[in-house]
Amino acid sequence: EKASLAVNIYSRDHLMDFRKLSEGTKEAVFLSYRLAMLDHLFPRGDGVMILDDPLSDMDIERAQRACRLLIEASRRHQIIFLTCRKEYGDMLGADPICLSSSAL
Repeated sequence: EKASLAVNIYSRDHLMDFRKLSEGTKEAVFLSYRLAMLDHLFPRGDGVMILDDPLSDMDIERAQRACRLLIEASRRHQIIFLTCRKEYGDMLGADPICLSSSAL
């Protein structure tokens, strides 16, 4: 039997149908949940999270807000953010580690 997680998403007082949300909104929900779980599992900080291109379906405004959340979380935890998009590194103010295909 496949395990599932029941989540209710509200916009103001209106319950949203998760299946009808945009992929960017779903990514924002998933990212928020993962960050909340990181804080729950490591309440004193020092957790580690690896994210593989978690903002790929978000529009620029949502991606900027998500980056602010990641910056805040990185003050308590180690966040490893994998992406092929330079603008995310710029939004995060991160020091990138770049690998070219020839280095692999």
